[in-house]
Amino acid sequence: MKKHAHYLFKSSIVAIVVAITLISCETGDPVGPTDARDNYLGQWFCTETPVNPSGSNVTFNVNITKDVNDTTKIKISNFSSLTGFTVATVNGNSMSIASQNVDGNTVSGSGNYSPGTDKINLSYAVNNGLTNQTYTAVYSK
Repeated sequence: MKKHAHYLFKSSIVAIVVAITLISCETGDPVGPTDARDNYLGQWFCTETPVNPSGSNVTFNVNITKDVNDTTKIKISNFSSLTGFTVATVNGNSMSIASQNVDGNTVSGSGNYSPGTDKINLSYAVNNGLTNQTYTAVYSK
């Protein structure tokens, strides 16, 4: 009888360990990335439209990478055709561009990523010290 009780005890321990292992196994998120910045990464085609004063559309490419020092930030190269890069903070499908100096210009703005269309829509201002120009832009892949 003691052997039987000892066997049942060992079997119970093994069953509990197996159950905990199966429950704790991580599964990938089949819906989307775990890092919201992943939606923004890569080469994008930008169509930029001046709002104030109005003017013609300008098109150019931008490249977006992760900021390795901050898990909430991305770097946008060639933002508004400026050299260097602009830093934006990502919060889900929204992004904000805090006021910063890029290529001698002060830039700021905000935007959002549209998962259904795989586009980024932005509104921002660029001040070169003489004029403050506002823009809307659409980034598409």
